[in-house]
Amino acid sequence: PQKVYDELVKLGLIKKDAVDHEGPGNDLSIDIIPIFPALLEHGQEERIVKAMREGKVTTRLAFSKEYMVPFLEGEEQAPWATARLESNHPLGAASDFVKRFPIKWGNDNTFGACADIIHIDSGVNFHHVEFEDVGSTPEVPKFRVSQDGRNAIAFVKKDEMKKFGVGDVYGHGTKTGSLIIGKTMGLARHAHMRVVKVGNNKLARGSDIIKGLDWAGKEHLFKVKSGNPRPTFINLSMGTEGVCDLTNAAARKVVESGAFLIVAGGNDAKDASAHSPGGIEEVVTVGASTITDEIWKGETPGVGSAHGRLIDVFAPGHKVAAASHTDVRAYTFDAPGSGTSLATGLVTGMSAYLYCHPAKPLGNVTPKTLGAVLRKLSVESQPPNGKMKGPLPADTTDIIAHIPEPFRQH
Repeated sequence: PQKVYDELVKLGLIKKDAVDHEGPGNDLSIDIIPIFPALLEHGQEERIVKAMREGKVTTRLAFSKEYMVPFLEGEEQAPWATARLESNHPLGAASDFVKRFPIKWGNDNTFGACADIIHIDSGVNFHHVEFEDVGSTPEVPKFRVSQDGRNAIAFVKKDEMKKFGVGDVYGHGTKTGSLIIGKTMGLARHAHMRVVKVGNNKLARGSDIIKGLDWAGKEHLFKVKSGNPRPTFINLSMGTEGVCDLTNAAARKVVESGAFLIVAGGNDAKDASAHSPGGIEEVVTVGASTITDEIWKGETPGVGSAHGRLIDVFAPGHKVAAASHTDVRAYTFDAPGSGTSLATGLVTGMSAYLYCHPAKPLGNVTPKTLGAVLRKLSVESQPPNGKMKGPLPADTTDIIAHIPEPFRQH
């Protein structure tokens, strides 16, 4: 730890005592990349990583107060949820969720670059480092998500809009958004994202969600009529507690417009058919899995992933770290979240990634066939490890979302 600290100071990559809160010899003094960038100045983490890759930093281990991460030459590292999307097997035991795992995606500019994302949620922390664009610098920061009237819209009460604006004061939208397009946590890291805010707290009004879906569908139709061929992937990491015909109708209209709609199955351990719009066949409905490839079950009764035949695919959704709304460099490593919302963000990002891949692994996919295509790719690429472990409720798909080997690198 002391050696890492001294080297970074000597190279001018950090200022002496810049991250020293209790003396350079203890764990808190070296909360450095690639784990917790929150204590560093803007752009500092990129310079440190670049220096490590160029061999200027000879010490090859960086420690944090929670866990140790080896810096692997020529590879990136990612939290378990993102890394599981390319792995052919479960990543470890239940306690391994705190680790980071090597990935081989690199940072190709085609990662979702052909796609537009519409993120219907609680807003996002627009200036979080996860949303920085290619070419962003400390002097001239650039972001792929903007809060101007064209790229961010809100369907909330006027008093809420006046008080909070289109930003995220709850945190849900920032977490899920970072798993879609985040530069270290997402797969569609070069896609363009537009934000539709429909709530400021744990509960969003059903009418606002319907308005958001209606707006998203019309935006896609406008794009098509304008001759814009870019696909639209709509992420809806929420749903009603019961069946709502109006919400279902709005979701069907979105799919009819030609946009892809990926939705959360629900977190009450019920059949997905009990929710809207995850309970209709036209959308892609996502369930949540654990690091051991089992269905996510909460610590209390009535909490856990939705199940049943309407779940199209499972994805990591237990103790998943993501960006935080509390600061532009804050993450949830200390308190990772669980739920089908997080799993949905990962599947949305993965879908855009695969759609834009030069090899076109999704083929002539349509909004109504996306779920089936994702299942087919997962099973063909990693048998038998594309399967969930342990018992599942009746009629529940046992497939985990997965990127086949040929499509992990460009």
